[in-house]
Amino acid sequence: IAELYSKMNFMMKNDRTFSNELVLAGGPVHSERGFILHKKTAKEFEHSYKITDEMYLTTSADIVETFGSADAPEKYLVALGCASWTAGQLEQEIADNAWLVAPASDTILFETIYEDRYPAANQLLGIHPHNFVFSQVGHS
Repeated sequence: IAELYSKMNFMMKNDRTFSNELVLAGGPVHSERGFILHKKTAKEFEHSYKITDEMYLTTSADIVETFGSADAPEKYLVALGCASWTAGQLEQEIADNAWLVAPASDTILFETIYEDRYPAANQLLGIHPHNFVFSQVGHS
């Protein structure tokens, strides 16, 4: 995050402190754009989209200006790039059971270490890794 802040040509301030949070690869589309998923803040940002009463997605640089300061969202993650579907495609894929869908979990999104997020999300659905056989695909 500190490197992102620096590269965006914001003036570094002495009062800024940054955690060791990583910038994630969000997907193959718009990899030059940042997408910040964050908890609700008192400050409104230029391009924020409400996902739930407490969760927002912001795509404007004004949120990056708050990183390392008291105005930053309490919890956030940053991704460069996103995935993309045609109109209705994702809904159809969900209807076709191509996706496993679970409620969003603040704990998984913001507190679980990255390599444990996928198994933690699976456990929300009652799926455990020992239920899968990886040595043989599509045959019994």
